Amino acid sequence: MSAQPKGIAVGPDEGDRIRSPIGGDITFLVRGEQSNGALAALEAVAPPGEGPPLHFHGREDETVYIIEGDFRWKLGDELRKRGPGPAGMEGFFDALSSMTEFDLDTFRAAAADHAMEIVGPALAESDPL
Repeated sequence: MSAQPKGIAVGPDEGDRIRSPIGGDITFLVRGEQSNGALAALEAVAPPGEGPPLHFHGREDETVYIIEGDFRWKLGDELRKRGPGPAGMEGFFDALSSMTEFDLDTFRAAAADHAMEIVGPALAESDPL
C-alpha cells in the first residue's frame, strides 16, 4: 500500500538554509523525507563564476530554474547557457489567454497538450469555503 499524498507549502524565507560548499547559500524547500523520497527541492545562490565540479547524478534527475543571472552547464560535450525564464508551462497559459469565460473542455484540451491531466473540479466547487 502506498503512502497517502500530502501537501507541502513553503512560504518566503522558510526552509532550512545552509552554506553551500561552492559559496553562497542553499535553502532546502522540500527534503526527501518530507516527500516520501519523491522530491528534493532547493534554492541555491551561487556567486558569479562559481559552480560545482562536473558531475552526474546516479539516482536523481536534476532540474534548474533560473531566477536571475546566467547559468552555464555542460551535458556530454555540449556547453549551454541560459538566463531566467519558464520551462514550457507558459504555453498552457498562452493557449488560454484569450478565453473570456471559463470553458472546461477548452481548459482540458490545453492541459492535455501540455502533459497535464484534470482530475477533479476546482476547490471552490469540491470544497467551498
